[in-house]
Amino acid sequence: MSKRTGILLINLGSPEAPNVESIRIFLKQFLLDQRVVTLPHWLWKPILKAIVLPLRSSRLVENYKKIWTTSGSPLISIGQQQAIKLKEAIGLEEVDVKFACCYGPYLIESICEEWLSTGFDQLIVIPLYPQYSETTTGVVGHRIGNILNPCQGGCAFKCKQPERCQRDRSKDPSLVSMIKTYAENKVYINMLSDSIHEHIARHGHSERLVVSFHGLPKRCIERGDPYADQCRKTFDLLRAQLNDLKIQMTMTFQSRFGYDEWLLPSTEEVLTEYAQAGIKTVDVICPGFPADCLETLEEISLQLKAHFKEQGGKDLRYIPALNDSERGIQVLLNILKDFKF
Repeated sequence: MSKRTGILLINLGSPEAPNVESIRIFLKQFLLDQRVVTLPHWLWKPILKAIVLPLRSSRLVENYKKIWTTSGSPLISIGQQQAIKLKEAIGLEEVDVKFACCYGPYLIESICEEWLSTGFDQLIVIPLYPQYSETTTGVVGHRIGNILNPCQGGCAFKCKQPERCQRDRSKDPSLVSMIKTYAENKVYINMLSDSIHEHIARHGHSERLVVSFHGLPKRCIERGDPYADQCRKTFDLLRAQLNDLKIQMTMTFQSRFGYDEWLLPSTEEVLTEYAQAGIKTVDVICPGFPADCLETLEEISLQLKAHFKEQGGKDLRYIPALNDSERGIQVLLNILKDFKF
């Protein structure tokens, strides 16, 4: 008899709407996660409440409005389509696929409470973060563990005492697996390479290719987070795959927040240097984002494109994420190839 399998795709999340209140709720959830901001709560919470949330929430409204679609948040609508198309590609009635978020609407806990109660033999969790970090994939593992371990805080009843737990766990999956990384997955690298080749075939060569990953404070790396090494592995494999293009490639880090020292080189600083050195055309791809979102659609495609031109460049062309394209679904299918359904 075939196992009944649940596959859970998880991304960071998004505000429910492009307004101050929704953004404030989203940022509060995100920035109070102690795996994301490791400062003591007694120190961080007053700063967050008095300074960060009021300023950041109002500043981000216009940014979110620029990328919002008739389907809502791009990250969420793409994630939901990824789940639908992955289920269709698997083509088995006994396999169900859902999309959930760490913060904002469609929270992991709310999706799992109802969904897991239908009964699964196995649960496969795919964090949509190709490169592992304690601040992203680590958060997912912690949250899933809380949901499936009696009364550790993830259970909706929050009983705190396993022997008195009110949640019916009789239908919880007996086998739970989580994909920790796919930074070196061959199909992932091939699909990124194919995407770049297709872009160049349509639009012609640029003078530089910037491979931009989300940044991370250096203190996280100093504490043993493997994220920077995994970004480098993805970059090196992609560069080898693109050897036929003979294009100069640079790995950078974007989306710096706060006053900590972050991973370098900065995407913005590299683009500034290129423009001031007379480089006129640059392509940018962001392999760490399986779905387009604020960081790609607004920060790269709008903000940094305008910045590059202001500094003397002519054109910055963003190469879209794999999203719910056939290539993107092929990556997810390959990640699942060793599982039995």
